[in-house]
Formats: sequence, structure tokens, C-alpha cells
Amino acid sequence: LKKVLTLFLLLWALTTTVYGQSVAIQSEPAIETCYGTPYTATAVVEGATVTKYFWYSGEELLDSTTTNTFTTCNIYVPTRITVKIVTSTNDTIVAQMETINLKDTLIITVTDPALLAQTICFGTAITPIELSIEHETNVTLTGAPAGVTYDDETQTIQGTPTESGTFNFTLLVENDCGDSTITGTITVNALPELPTVTTKQNTNCAGESNGSITFAAVSGLQYSINDGENYYDNNVFSKVTA
Repeated sequence: LKKVLTLFLLLWALTTTVYGQSVAIQSEPAIETCYGTPYTATAVVEGATVTKYFWYSGEELLDSTTTNTFTTCNIYVPTRITVKIVTSTNDTIVAQMETINLKDTLIITVTDPALLAQTICFGTAITPIELSIEHETNVTLTGAPAGVTYDDETQTIQGTPTESGTFNFTLLVENDCGDSTITGTITVNALPELPTVTTKQNTNCAGESNGSITFAAVSGLQYSINDGENYYDNNVFSKVTA
């Protein structure tokens, strides 16, 4: 009576059954792991008692175990694992999995890192912060002032703040293998209140330049009485023409 040995090499959801002494593994779906992480393979034998498992990468013996699982070291390049199984009757089965490929890692670049720290006046749009992001599955912006958002299509942080204050924002970028963050600060200065007129002297006659206007002095402000065409540090305007 012919002896039948069955080997299963479990690769995530993959199970392959082969009869006899020769084992070939077909991998579907693809076998993937994250860059710099280990991978665990499991071999299950039916119809025999296993005394030893020998685990190889190419010709290199990685380990020999009496258990049916093996965890690799951290993988940095595509790797193929082979297991040789020796039974109590000295039968040998060899199984080779398809290549363990590496999942895509996050790639994030800020076009101009200096723009991660901005100070603007209320009502003014921030200078757009352009990014280049690859292999992301989710991007979340938190901590930014209202009115400032992240645009997935253009990969840009942009907008006009609708509140004043100092805002420390975080852009969280994620995929199956982990996450990365970009942080920055947007300072939105509130607009000053309009200064009040403390004294006003009307001109005596039309066309004469003997009027005056005095505004309440406010530190850091400049003053204009011609709709912003000219600004002056002095809060007193004399020789005003009617």
C-alpha cells in the first residue's frame, strides 16, 4: 500500500496540499510583508509524524525546529522561504513558498519645509503647504485653524483661517505598514480694533487747510484718513482740508 503524505504550507490565507514526496507551492493571493518586519510561515503535515523542520532562504539554512512555525528575521528585500520536513520514517518533503514581497512604504516630502511655520493676519489665506505623498491609505489633518484643510487631490494644506490664535497642527499619514506625521504651527494675528477719534477740528471755510484730527494712540498701528492710500505713524493729522 502506497504511503501518502500531505503537506500544507500556510501563508496567510493560502493553503496548498500536495501528495507524495515533492511539494510545489503556488501563492495566491500574493505574499507581502512590511519593510523591516518579520514574517511567520506555518507548515502542517498530515499522514506522518515530523521529527524536524529545516527552514531555508535560498541555500542558507536559517533554522531547524521541532515546531511547525518559523518566524524570519526582519525582511528588507524580497525573500523566498523553503522548508524541508523529515518524518519519523526518514521520509523527506520539501516545500517552497512564493517570494515574500515587500509592501509599499510611505514616502512623504514637504516641498518647502519653511512653510510649516507661518504667521498671518486674520482674513488672510495661508501660503499653501504642498506635499508629495506616496502609498498612503489615509491622511488626516488635526489642530489646524478652522478654514484650513488638507486637499487629497492636490496634496496641499491650504485655506483662510476663520479664527485667530496659535495653532499647532499635525498631518497624520497612514498605510498598512504604519504611519508618519508632519507637524507645524500657524499663528493667526487678530485684527486690531479701529482707534477712536479723540479730537476733531473742522476747517473754518471750504478749501482751507486748518482742520485737524487726532486718533487715540495705539502701539504698533499706522493711521490713514484717505481710505488706506497713505499710512502714517503719527496719530495726529493737521492742516486737513475740507
